[in-house]
Amino acid sequence: MKVLAFDFDGVLADTEEMIRDILHDLDIWPGKEAFLRHHDGNVWEEPQIAFDEKKVSSYISLYLKEIENCKTFFYKSDLESLATTYKLYIVSSNSEEAIGRFLKKYGLHDFFSEILGMHFHKSKVYKLGYILNKESISPGELMMLGDTLGDIKEALNANARAAFAAWGFHGKERLQKHFEKEYLEQISFFESKDEFMSSLI
Repeated sequence: MKVLAFDFDGVLADTEEMIRDILHDLDIWPGKEAFLRHHDGNVWEEPQIAFDEKKVSSYISLYLKEIENCKTFFYKSDLESLATTYKLYIVSSNSEEAIGRFLKKYGLHDFFSEILGMHFHKSKVYKLGYILNKESISPGELMMLGDTLGDIKEALNANARAAFAAWGFHGKERLQKHFEKEYLEQISFFESKDEFMSSLI
């Protein structure tokens, strides 16, 4: 394996509580189960939250304002260790500007080759394909670490190696309910960031 692609929300950054608060503030909180369903696929293609253009703009504005108050799951020493062996990317459905602010706060920005967010493309399958082409690697040399059913679906659709971060938005049980055994066997499950790190370093 040569390249690691990280989802942002729930994987690198502990943003779940902040996002819930923003949705409540905008009066578009859909309820717990709909919030989980919102992340069962691509959030732009199969939204479960009542975003219109104005709400999206307000959401991004509030997210930008609050993102630097969120905790990081990965610290400088973690990414420094990984970057000695792998090229690192961020593949997210969120704002590149917001992600950049977060990385700058924790001194993490220089470890990532590129941030592929919502303005680059809406599809993580496309973004993973872009990485494969840019790095001239085979799908088996790219691992995507995500915390939702949607992340894992897109990683598998891109034929990349799929790794599930159990510390994020979705629990392992949600994936087990969705995927047949043959697909579950293709996914690496990690209960903690430390377990993920120890498997790679």
